[in-house]
Amino acid sequence: MSNNKKRYTDYLKSPEWAKKRQHIAVLRKFTCEKCKKVIKTGFHIHHKTYKHFMNERDNELMFLCEDCHNRLHRIRNLKKCSKSKRKTITCKFCLNKISKDKYMKEALTHCPYCSSYIGRPTYYKKPF
Repeated sequence: MSNNKKRYTDYLKSPEWAKKRQHIAVLRKFTCEKCKKVIKTGFHIHHKTYKHFMNERDNELMFLCEDCHNRLHRIRNLKKCSKSKRKTITCKFCLNKISKDKYMKEALTHCPYCSSYIGRPTYYKKPF
């Protein structure tokens, strides 16, 4: 395990993080910031940035339910992999697979199956 990862996991187990986590939950009224579901247990606190790691500001943390937190990470991972050799892209809502060639060639911004926004291809260039 890398030093940074160990430091991160140790911090998440610390009383300081437990206090910060509870503070954010109370501040956000135990309501998921994405789907607005009220959650008393099993909630997630998501770091928007690690700029002030271990001394996070309230606006750098998001209160999320497990589903929204997982969805957020799938979207982020999808964006990270957009330049990779993957052959398909998975819609985050309907989970259908979209051919990466079709996505790039047609500059799709919405899923052809459910019409959910999937974003602009990373290296899509606007026509002049």
